[in-house]
Amino acid sequence: MTASGDVPAPMPDGPAWRPSDDDDLAIFVLRRLEDHRRLFNRGAEHARLFYLSFKVIQVVLAAAVPVAASVHAPIALTGSLGAAVVVIEGVQQLFQWHANWIRYRTAEAGLRHERFLYRARIGDYATSLDPTRLLADRTEGLNTTEHAGWAHTFGSSGEASRRSLDNPGS
Repeated sequence: MTASGDVPAPMPDGPAWRPSDDDDLAIFVLRRLEDHRRLFNRGAEHARLFYLSFKVIQVVLAAAVPVAASVHAPIALTGSLGAAVVVIEGVQQLFQWHANWIRYRTAEAGLRHERFLYRARIGDYATSLDPTRLLADRTEGLNTTEHAGWAHTFGSSGEASRRSLDNPGS
């Protein structure tokens, strides 16, 4: 770690590379934590942008339906506005932008919290015999939990879609 607390330049990666000492291990673990934190932050921002953009469009289109009906717009236009609202909701359900936004932001905040505790050597890091390995373990735990949540979200929604296609009346 540099004097400013930043993680130094990238180190070699690959299955054959192993940290040669505790300093290399700390750099490696913090670099991995930062890589995942940035990934979750970027994912949260993208999911937030898509979710909010689609919601605004959906609300505007939904508000246009009664306006179109009140001015006696062609039935096809009024119906198309309503259909667009339904399609946008379906797309949101398919891609789960809101759930991804929350889950990615939670994972990023968890990694940021662990990084703070580690650097300040407080909590379990104050008493650990090997704080860097504890950080590595907790970082991987957060990453694994996030990946499992993602798989569950898309696995269960995919399963629900298959069931509804198999039994349209249910």
